[in-house]
Amino acid sequence: SWFTSNPQSIRMLDSVNVTKITGYSGNAVHLHTIIQSGDTDFAYISNTPGDPTKAQGGIPYAQMSTGLSGYYRYNLPGNDTALIFVIFKKNGSVIGMYTDKIRGTGSQPSWTSFSFTFTPALATTPDTVIMAAASSNGISDKGIQNGSWLDLDQLVFNGPSSAIPNGNFDTWTAYSFDIP
Repeated sequence: SWFTSNPQSIRMLDSVNVTKITGYSGNAVHLHTIIQSGDTDFAYISNTPGDPTKAQGGIPYAQMSTGLSGYYRYNLPGNDTALIFVIFKKNGSVIGMYTDKIRGTGSQPSWTSFSFTFTPALATTPDTVIMAAASSNGISDKGIQNGSWLDLDQLVFNGPSSAIPNGNFDTWTAYSFDIP
């Protein structure tokens, strides 16, 4: 239920930048930014294969959520900023777009609960949701630092009880690649 930057990272730098780790509870996802030989490769996850910044794709979701909660830890040196996006759509049109910029003090090495409220609140019930997170702010392309990382676990929507598919990151599928 999550797409990652790993295929791109393997092509660019012959490594992966989204990995499974031990989480707050069970498994979690680790996203880290790699800058190597002038190439910048920030990690991301998304619940859709389309471009979440352009509101492409999404999964069915029909609840009036008020926010997003979960657990995170991070290390964001310099002026780097990690991001979490949530975009709600109805009949193909965006009805709510929310971004949580994670900056904090630069480093939060212990699992910490977080919650952000969707402001302004949804005015109508959506039929689709797009979710994404990134280890660096590739949208503004400012302040990106080698080694920045973000760990996420136990993501849930606030308000109605509607689970985020694999929001606990406990289910993983391993892939292998042969590259000539």
